[in-house]
This record gives sequence, structure tokens and C-alpha cells, in this order.
Amino acid sequence: MRFSGYKITVQATTAIVSTDEMAEYLNYAVVADLTTADTTLMTQMIESATELIETMANRSFIDRTAVQTYEGFLADCDLEVLAPPLSSVTSITYFDGDNSEQTIDSADYVVDTISQPGSIRVINSWPTTYTGSKVTVTHVAGFGATVDLVPSAAKILCKMIVADNWEHRESQSELRLMDNATTKALWSSLKIKDIY
Repeated sequence: MRFSGYKITVQATTAIVSTDEMAEYLNYAVVADLTTADTTLMTQMIESATELIETMANRSFIDRTAVQTYEGFLADCDLEVLAPPLSSVTSITYFDGDNSEQTIDSADYVVDTISQPGSIRVINSWPTTYTGSKVTVTHVAGFGATVDLVPSAAKILCKMIVADNWEHRESQSELRLMDNATTKALWSSLKIKDIY
């Protein structure tokens, strides 16, 4: 199945590491020891590190809603969904032979949320689509709405990236952190196979 697009439509509502956890990791007694500007910067670094980890590991950590498009259906092949784990499918839409938008009834497909990446399997057969039209899957991906089920490796890696950037704000060598054996092991444990 050929993907043609992926867009996050509703971002996660919480970070995988809180500013309190990050401050403690950096040996600050509490976030109150930081200036407002430092707290803002730390929050941005946590968000940035999380995006980096999710992109490089091809994963979603905290539940978010995304839209993924495909260039039509391919016979009776499953639709693989990017950035696992897949939590649920909200809808599957397509344009039929008359170029009218249709939504597939959820009773006509089975969602596999166990496999990594998750997938959608048609029960009988996929419908015929209008020539050149896209199939759109709206779904929720992530380990849950809170950080409780996020892998510890992701949390530790986020802290390591933020700490490295925090301590070396003026000059940074990406190779230093990426050559770290612990960093390599954490990346390896989080990476999902490429499915493009």
C-alpha cells in the first residue's frame, strides 16, 4: 500500500517528561528554582526532543489524532498505519466511482492494534475508488492519554537529549550524543521498522 500523506490533526495533550522531572534530572531542587524564561525554554526543549524521538523511532507516545492518506486501495491488502501504536480508527473515507465521498462502515473492517505497526484488514473486499482519489484514515495513535504506558527508554532518551542541549546551548555537536552507547541502545529499543 502506497502512502501519500500523514498529518497530525490533534496533538498530544501532555509531555512524556514534565518540567519538574526534567529539573530534577538536571539537579535543580524544583522548577521554582528556574526563571520563567528557563521554564519556557525547558518546555520547548522537551517538546522538541519528543518530536525528534517520535520521528526517528516512527512512533507515537501520547495519544494523538492523525490523518493518513493512501493512493487508493490495493486489492485486499491491509492498510498499515504509521507511527504506532495504533489505538483506534475513527473513520475510513474514500471517493467512489461517481466521485462522491463515502465512509466505510466500521463493521466492514477489523483493526489490529496489537501488531507494530497497526493495520486495518477488510472483511470482504475494499470498494472501488474514483481514479486518482485518495483513501483517508483518521485514527488515534499512542500508548495512552497519560505517560504511564510510555516506554521508559523514551522518557530517559528525552531527558538525555534535553540535558545535553541544556548544558551545551551555545555549541552543540550532534555526534557527541548520538555516539553515546546508551543513546544508541535506547534508539534501538524504540525504533519501529520503516513501512514506507
